[in-house]
Amino acid sequence: MKLFAGLDLAGTERNESGFVVLEESRLVFQQALYTDSDILKNVLMFGPDIVAIDSPLSFPGKHRGYRECDRELIKLGFKVFPPDFIRSLTRRGIKLAGMLKRRGVPCIEVFPSASQKIMELTVDGKKGTRVWCTRLQEKLRVLITGIPLPSQVLYSVHILDAILCAYTAYLFSRNYAAGIGSRDSGLIHIPIFNPFLHLGSGLDISHIFK
Repeated sequence: MKLFAGLDLAGTERNESGFVVLEESRLVFQQALYTDSDILKNVLMFGPDIVAIDSPLSFPGKHRGYRECDRELIKLGFKVFPPDFIRSLTRRGIKLAGMLKRRGVPCIEVFPSASQKIMELTVDGKKGTRVWCTRLQEKLRVLITGIPLPSQVLYSVHILDAILCAYTAYLFSRNYAAGIGSRDSGLIHIPIFNPFLHLGSGLDISHIFK
């Protein structure tokens, strides 16, 4: 069985990063992590087939503006910050991805908000609130086994985003997700559709894969 890790990376070690591991489509581990060393230790402990990171993993040319993949997401209606605007997060993501790749762990960049919308998992409420987290966790339970009822254990927004990251990596391994952008400037991996619920995307994304 393949393992897929999701990392909702914070911009600094002072803030919580959500980390989860899926065994195929079953949640086997979730934890809030803070330091780079803790993240590295936990990833290497599981040895996942893919780590999906919610962070820019590259800068655009001359470290200014949007990458091609960022512009494609903007065309789809998503609010995206250019990598140089969130420079501390981008640098941390690049550093961690490099450390993992040197140890033989493949890493991909993902955008959980896009994954959530494309798979029709959008919920009402303000992101990060108790109501929002409860509704998203209930929807994710349909896709992924091992997630408790929100009334038993309510996951934080960082863990829920990490689950979306890991699930996107799982879909990518089955050719149900693909990278948009270019290999030169960076790829963001998003689902093409969700075959397990037979959900077509509510977004017209066909043009970006031509």
